[in-house]
Amino acid sequence: MEEVNVQINTSGSVSSVLINGRDISMEASEVVYRHKAGEAPTLTVKYYVDNVDVQAVGCAMRKKT
Repeated sequence: MEEVNVQINTSGSVSSVLINGRDISMEASEVVYRHKAGEAPTLTVKYYVDNVDVQAVGCAMRKKT
């Protein structure tokens, strides 16, 4: 697994998030930084999506309407 560089800047209630130098601030709906003792830090980023195309072999997929 490749590690990434993350920069989080906050000024009051406004934040910017850069991942490998790319600003994702206006694309992400939620960013959670977690660093537990004895574990590598993790970053969870949630995005709003318009369309998702999933191709899976050997799995049944059902489209939710």
